[in-house]
Amino acid sequence: MYFFDSLSVHLQPSASYDWVESSVPQPLARQGHRADKALRICGALNAFTGDFEAIVRNQITVPALIEFFKTLTHKHPGKIVQIVLDNWPVHIHPNVLAALQVQLYPFERKVPASWANLKPQKKYLK
Repeated sequence: MYFFDSLSVHLQPSASYDWVESSVPQPLARQGHRADKALRICGALNAFTGDFEAIVRNQITVPALIEFFKTLTHKHPGKIVQIVLDNWPVHIHPNVLAALQVQLYPFERKVPASWANLKPQKKYLK
């Protein structure tokens, strides 16, 4: 069983409050002159062994996410791999669901309206 999560790291933060003692008025943190660059990190922690797998990309696309999930399953040939996910909408994208084993969900899945009639691409169907 893996626990999956993701985060974004911005190398150029937005202007916000800097740290100072509470008695001093809050100055804004300075913003540099370079363009913002963001990294997206997705990771999965094996709950039983403590092993950690991660990918780092500028953008996590559906094919990249599918490839990451397949990497996790290939580490355990012949076994069912359970991955606990949060509510990031891409987790229920039709192409992601088509590439993975059919699953039962105890809760209603809220699918974005733009995906209502979206069919998975043939290359992701098993």
